[in-house]
Amino acid sequence: MVILAFPRGRSFAFVAFALCLFTSAAAAEDTTFVIENATGIGIVEIYAIPSHHTDGPGRPLPQSIVPAGASARFTIADGFCAYELWFVFGDGHRFHDTMDFCEFGTYVVKR
Repeated sequence: MVILAFPRGRSFAFVAFALCLFTSAAAAEDTTFVIENATGIGIVEIYAIPSHHTDGPGRPLPQSIVPAGASARFTIADGFCAYELWFVFGDGHRFHDTMDFCEFGTYVVKR
């Protein structure tokens, strides 16, 4: 249970202000980005985790197969910008990099 106390005559303005702060903080924006595969080998898995996490790549992104010469759009609902990226190619080669998707919306994979 939450109890709020307001100065007399200012309750509505305070509640409106507090609700604006709460809803903007609670509604983090999705991170949407494009991966372009500029290699001659298909990408079979892509892992992306926020850069501040230290627990490894985790699970691959859904639908993370990107054929050679193709691109794919991904959306992650966490509101972060900087990511650690891991790519696994069809020939078994692995590649790791970092990217700030708030600054750049497209990552081009080149080997």
